[in-house]
Amino acid sequence: MHLRRALATLASLTLAATVTALADPASAAAPPPPPSRAVAAALPGVHPTGQTRRAAHRLYVVAIQDPGARAPVSLATARASATAAGRIWVAQTRGAIPAFPVRGARTLVVPGSCRVADPWRFLERVGATAFPGVRFGQGTANHLVVFRPNSCPLRWGAGLASIGAYEHEGGRVLMSTSVPSVLEHELGHNLGLRHTNLALPGGRGSHEYLGGYDAMCGDPRPGWLSVADQLRLAVPGTARHVRVVRPSAHRSVVRTTLHGAQTTRGVRGLTFQDPATGSRYVVELRDGRGFDAHALYARGYGRSSVSSSTWYAPGVRVTRIARDGSVDTLSVRSGRTYRTALGARQTLVGPGGRFRVHVDALGRSTARVTLVVAPAHRR
Repeated sequence: MHLRRALATLASLTLAATVTALADPASAAAPPPPPSRAVAAALPGVHPTGQTRRAAHRLYVVAIQDPGARAPVSLATARASATAAGRIWVAQTRGAIPAFPVRGARTLVVPGSCRVADPWRFLERVGATAFPGVRFGQGTANHLVVFRPNSCPLRWGAGLASIGAYEHEGGRVLMSTSVPSVLEHELGHNLGLRHTNLALPGGRGSHEYLGGYDAMCGDPRPGWLSVADQLRLAVPGTARHVRVVRPSAHRSVVRTTLHGAQTTRGVRGLTFQDPATGSRYVVELRDGRGFDAHALYARGYGRSSVSSSTWYAPGVRVTRIARDGSVDTLSVRSGRTYRTALGARQTLVGPGGRFRVHVDALGRSTARVTLVVAPAHRR
């Protein structure tokens, strides 16, 4: 059975506790999240050691009942959503997280839960009340997930999460929906991942969330993790399936055959650095097969704005790892449309023409690509 179809109604006992002091008064603006610890990495966004560290994670779920709010999330629904999201991360980390079960589940009655001013303080107090003695974050691999009623305003989006300094830190999540893909995204932040964004060609800026394809964008049906984020989490087997192009004093020309980013065979990624800026790029194939068959991009879809549209489809995807660890999907412009994947005989030219990715041929599960990188600057 497909992981995303594994949602089952889980019967559980509900512990109701009235907590009158948890909700803070409303404020004009939400405070910023607490600063996360810096990750020492030789390359931005890449795992500090490159070595897989295995550890089981645990989910602690709280379903908030608020007398002043409508459409509360039932504890059974909250547990099912958390169970589904945990299973997805067990699958995508390929053994780095061997288990991600719901260890505890509680219902709390919290008047005024939709009007909290400081979400981080709110999460801390909810966690201490529901699960006294349990620590979250701080290297515990414990995750607190609090579901507010669906009628609460989306002041911080559908979900809000602390960003882990490394993959086994744990953390806290505040949910305003029970959609598993949203929780999957937020748990990705707990694991240390940032957003997948869309980079416009010619250095004309970027759009947060719109990078498409994987859980760290805003898609309701995301596909497998990008190869860049697989490297960030040191997912077992990823590094040996990624071909590294080293800086050279001469022009580099590399030809290779890529297999799908979600597969376990062949070359799954091609990574190199911009010779002028040092920015790291990863070339991968999104083939819309296997796990990705359910993803929105698998059959092609578009997002439109006033002045342009963005198209997501199977093909060769070029990503850039930003300094903060987020992943940018590079795009090419065709008329008023930004295309995020290359088809057969299509080319993406990098900033300043310092590199070029050309797709020589594109099959159902492989792509032949040619990468040309300009000489590295001599110092």
